[in-house]
Amino acid sequence: MTSVQTDPLTALTERPLASLQRLRASVAREARSLKDRAQDAATSEPASSHPTRGPAFPHERPLRLPIMWPMLNKETQQPTWRHGTLVISTTVVLVTMLFSLALPGIGLLAAYGEYTQIRGVADSALHHLLTAKDDLTGVTKGATKTAAVATSGTSSVKVDPASMRAALNEMKAAQKDFSALHTRLNSADWILATASSLPGITSKLESARGLANVGYDATMMGVEVLGALQPVISRVGGASASLGDAELLQPQDLTAFKQAVTHADGYVADIQVNLARVSLGDLPLSTKQKSDLAHVMVELPRIRAALDLGASLVDPLGWLLGVGQQRNYLVQTLDRSELRPSGGFEGNYGVVSIKNAKLAPFSLYNVNDIDYGLRTNGWIFGRRPPPAYSWWPFANWGLRDANLSSDFPTSAGLIMDVFASEGGGTVDGVIQISPVTIEHLLKVTGPIYVPAYDDTVTADNLEDKIHFYQQDPRGIAIEARLNPDDHTHSLRKRFTQTVVQLVQDKVKKLPFSQMSPLVKQLLADLQSKDIQLYFRNSDVQGLLSELQGTGSINQTAGVDGFFISQANVSVAKLTPYVAMTQTDTITLDDKGGATHHLVVTWHN
Repeated sequence: MTSVQTDPLTALTERPLASLQRLRASVAREARSLKDRAQDAATSEPASSHPTRGPAFPHERPLRLPIMWPMLNKETQQPTWRHGTLVISTTVVLVTMLFSLALPGIGLLAAYGEYTQIRGVADSALHHLLTAKDDLTGVTKGATKTAAVATSGTSSVKVDPASMRAALNEMKAAQKDFSALHTRLNSADWILATASSLPGITSKLESARGLANVGYDATMMGVEVLGALQPVISRVGGASASLGDAELLQPQDLTAFKQAVTHADGYVADIQVNLARVSLGDLPLSTKQKSDLAHVMVELPRIRAALDLGASLVDPLGWLLGVGQQRNYLVQTLDRSELRPSGGFEGNYGVVSIKNAKLAPFSLYNVNDIDYGLRTNGWIFGRRPPPAYSWWPFANWGLRDANLSSDFPTSAGLIMDVFASEGGGTVDGVIQISPVTIEHLLKVTGPIYVPAYDDTVTADNLEDKIHFYQQDPRGIAIEARLNPDDHTHSLRKRFTQTVVQLVQDKVKKLPFSQMSPLVKQLLADLQSKDIQLYFRNSDVQGLLSELQGTGSINQTAGVDGFFISQANVSVAKLTPYVAMTQTDTITLDDKGGATHHLVVTWHN
């Protein structure tokens, strides 16, 4: 059986017009009946002539107008109005009936024309929305896999500002159409009132009004959000756009986006209210369109939650990216072959600055430079760590040994205090990076050639190369030959510093088409503690907590577990040669308690 969907035009025209035709036939029959009765009444009166007028001609046919003229009383010869009043009353009723039938007919014809116009506006709005959707799909073009990105199996995307501009223009056109539709369907006039009085039309008009209001709110929201994003997309979409080329964000961008997201929450709330008025069965939509609309109705609560989250992210991300005020972060590279509580020995450091999402160039330095060398202010000499770390065996406690806690926020606090005390200045946060994170960066950038050393670093040989030039006499000899005037502690780390500088330059110049897989990888490294972050902003720290990326030791009440903190204080890269095993045997008692028997074994 084939199901045919009834179009609102059919409901507005075919059934009412058929009823009008039946009523017209009934009126015609009634008129003929009245005419016959009038003629019978006329023939029943005696023939008489007008008292002042006889036949003008012998063959003139008597004039019979019983409907229009009063009758004469047989005795008094005075006019009687009985028949005339009856006929006039009947005529008035007929005329009234005809007008009562004609007006809906006229209304139906007007409603047909109005429907055609409304349907045209709705089709235009839908066309613009679908085109905007296609344009938005083109804003991020996932096309090719570069050789480097293919290693991780993640497709890259390219940001296209032209598609964003086109989408915004189409959204504005759809907004104009929905605004006209919204105004027309919500204005009370006799045409829509007539149409709504017809059987089955009221619910259809109510659904149409609700859906028009939804379209109006959705396009208002889309225009504002896309308008806020367009300047940013235009900056990041350039062929040479990168984190180091230009300031990608401005304070007004964050203001506009925050307002757009805040307003969007109100629009979505209105959309929820209006969709509750919509009956999908009353709408001339395809099955797929109805399915899509039903899906949107289910997703609206999640959309509102996402908007709330987006609004809460604007200020923290603006702070993090230095929008409106430069931020300075202390960066440290860790050597996990000399394990320390936060992940490794803090052998190199540098300060990276970011303002309006533009990274300034930065360099790494040997930690000995600030502790003992050219950059020291002498604070370190004779210094001991805080009492909680009295177990530390060496004198002259400084930046190199400041990561004494496995709880990273605690270590970060110590590190920032020591760095400021040693003359490094106040920083807004600490970033610690293990070699694993740099290896992952190399999977995105590809191998890096180091010209001065005529060597190539890959994700697979990074740590071996670093240790070769730092510890192997052959590598140290190459360092001395390439840097004959360097007689400082930094000589052995020149290769490491050069590699990090090259990686930094390549990452900063990455097109945004490769930023998506890079960010995903960094988030994974954050959760595995191969990269650790701490910032002097409670909102940013809150976001890290939601991502499980604070590096904190879990001290949640009621959570049973243990944490092993290990520190290699041998002043040697011996950690890879020491294997550790741990066995925790748990015995539960009948009172809900648990007894742990932990055995930790080191094998050298």
